[in-house]
Amino acid sequence: MTTSTELPPRIDTLDRVSARDQRLYERDAFGDGYQLSYVGSAVANYRSLAAEHPIVPPPRKVIRFDRKGWALLLAVSAPNERSYFIQQVAAKHIKVEG
Repeated sequence: MTTSTELPPRIDTLDRVSARDQRLYERDAFGDGYQLSYVGSAVANYRSLAAEHPIVPPPRKVIRFDRKGWALLLAVSAPNERSYFIQQVAAKHIKVEG
């Protein structure tokens, strides 16, 4: 298991990421590995930007989540990540549908 907060876009086995982050992956089309889900991509983008910028800028385009995806995002996010995503919903950069 890696201790880094970086989320690789594709992995062969789930034990390469923390137990909390494993829920951000789904089976790939070939069934021989795992790829980031759309929720995982949002978290990975945030973490990448947070590593580069002291204040993370808002997403470049509106991100849409269904209620299940939004609940998953809040469940697996660290407190600072959760705060960022909630702020972006309030600023209408993220929309929760359904």
